[in-house]
Amino acid sequence: MTTKDWISIVTFRLLELTFVAAFFTLLIFICSKSIPTENERLADILFGGLLSVVLGIANYEWGSSRGSDKKTEIMATTASTAATEASKVVSTVQEDKPTV
Repeated sequence: MTTKDWISIVTFRLLELTFVAAFFTLLIFICSKSIPTENERLADILFGGLLSVVLGIANYEWGSSRGSDKKTEIMATTASTAATEASKVVSTVQEDKPTV
């Protein structure tokens, strides 16, 4: 894994944690405090927006996108290994050819 991959993974995880923490913080605030009537729509919009982000994160983590990323990574590794093995076979066959 390259440094660029590692940085993008860490950044993505930090963003995930930030959005999930914000969602639950807002949820606790909404449930524990009385929201003034004039701010109810704002709280609803914020809660709905954060809910959609958290659901998107959950969909990625446990849905098909994460599996697709893993599959792509496995296929790349397998293709690289197969290419290496094929080049070994070709070089072995070329070495075994009788010279005329």
